[in-house]
Amino acid sequence: MKGRLEEKLSPQERSLVQLLERKGPQGSEQAGLFLGVKPKSVSVLVSTANKALPGLIENVQGRYVSRLAKLFPVNEELKAEAKEVESLRTQLADRMREIVDLKNTIQAINADYAKLNRDFQLLIKERDDLAKRLKDAESKRIEEPKRIGFTEGP
Repeated sequence: MKGRLEEKLSPQERSLVQLLERKGPQGSEQAGLFLGVKPKSVSVLVSTANKALPGLIENVQGRYVSRLAKLFPVNEELKAEAKEVESLRTQLADRMREIVDLKNTIQAINADYAKLNRDFQLLIKERDDLAKRLKDAESKRIEEPKRIGFTEGP
């Protein structure tokens, strides 16, 4: 149906049909404002649309009404399928948001891990430096008594 409308109608005519389908009956002033044309041009659009697809738009009490549903009836099975597709799209969008949230969480955790790892490496270096200083201090202390022992002879 959509392909057939695109084949036969101009973009403005399709916009007019969409307006009438979504918002219901419209006068030429409202339709003209929506389409960005003069109200008198709306009747020309309606006429050309009706030439392409007879009976698509009717004038009822001075207001234009789309008869798309009558021309292209939609059965309950298609309505249910459209509803299911919309539900699946919503679920997909929700899952995509969850994935983005999880990716952001993972990035934050990785950043925290990298910081903790840097801090840990600094602590290891500091520990190794302290161990080396302790070892140096112990070796100096051990060497000093030996020297003192030699100088204090009998």
